[in-house]
Amino acid sequence: MSKSIGKLGIFFGIIGLIIAIVPSAVYQTYENMDMGGMHMAMACKATASAEVVTGLVIFALGLVYIFVKNVKVRLGASFANILAAATAILLPTAFTGICKGHEMACNVITKPSLIVAGILLIIGSAIGVIIQINKIHAKDESIQVSEDAVQ
Repeated sequence: MSKSIGKLGIFFGIIGLIIAIVPSAVYQTYENMDMGGMHMAMACKATASAEVVTGLVIFALGLVYIFVKNVKVRLGASFANILAAATAILLPTAFTGICKGHEMACNVITKPSLIVAGILLIIGSAIGVIIQINKIHAKDESIQVSEDAVQ
């Protein structure tokens, strides 16, 4: 395993754990909140729960990237990470949303943290795609050179 592959897989795993842990463990989320006598369900709890699943999928794809030697599987893991990163970004911004209070921790810290983590994952995954495509092309060229030498 090349060092860049291992480092990229570790990077995927770390970002996955950040996405899984940060919304629910680091920042306080509320399932329900009393607002002036009104009992309101908070969107940040649903987002945090969904981000746990998304983060664990990203972590698992990082493990695949580290331990599976097949270039095409790693390429697929990189593409899957791009989709998972988009999900991590869209959960708080479009799908489940977060609390309406502009000064609440989920708006001030959690949402930007998830967006930054998602963007970093997209960049890292794009690098993974480029690395794996280059390996596939290099392998194809070496096969072509071998066939030309036989003729």
